[in-house]
Amino acid sequence: MPYRPARPRHGAREGGGVSTLLSTSSEPRTPRSSRSIAVSVWKALFLREALSRLFASRTSWFWLFAEPVLHMAYLMFMFTVIKVRHVGGIETGIFVLVGLIPFFLFRRVGTQVANAVAPNRPLFSYRQVKPIDALLVRGVLEALLLLIIGGLVLFGAYLWGYKTMPADPLGVAEGMLGLWIPGMGYGLITSVALELVPGLGRLLGFVMMPLYFVSGVMYPISQCRNRTATTCC
Repeated sequence: MPYRPARPRHGAREGGGVSTLLSTSSEPRTPRSSRSIAVSVWKALFLREALSRLFASRTSWFWLFAEPVLHMAYLMFMFTVIKVRHVGGIETGIFVLVGLIPFFLFRRVGTQVANAVAPNRPLFSYRQVKPIDALLVRGVLEALLLLIIGGLVLFGAYLWGYKTMPADPLGVAEGMLGLWIPGMGYGLITSVALELVPGLGRLLGFVMMPLYFVSGVMYPISQCRNRTATTCC
């Protein structure tokens, strides 16, 4: 029995095939501006960094919160053991919290931005992604995470009975911004130095250790001598 091709159904055109059925009138796309491209890149990098920072392992989010909290609790315990109720005219708990949160902001932003180039190196093959984008996004993410953690800690201290409400919120925001900018600057400079000298990371890690003791986290600036205090300020 000879083969007879099937006739097209009523309403269908012969010879059109799939291309005819799928062909639509496409309007010309307007080119995206550089600002919209940059914003899209920042959003994608922010989500990528947030996922890797919070969910790299099962306990990443826990240690992100527990590290500063345990550090603050340890210092508060040490001050309580030696029976120091007030430091520089401020309650010991408030002094420790207000001193450590800004220090952690500078240290975390600086160290995380300094190490942001290597994990994001494969993304630099895309022309839309620049190294500065990865550094800026990681710095903003670290500041946001630490501000959330600090806010939760201060709220917990408020429920515990401490007076943690700032009298000048704009001054607090200005002070935190004044610490975030040097942290970003330290991270940007250090990231370039690590690319030039890869073994420099261990040496820079020791820089944070004396900085912790001379930053005034454990003692007020009023306990220093006048000349030393003037130099630190």
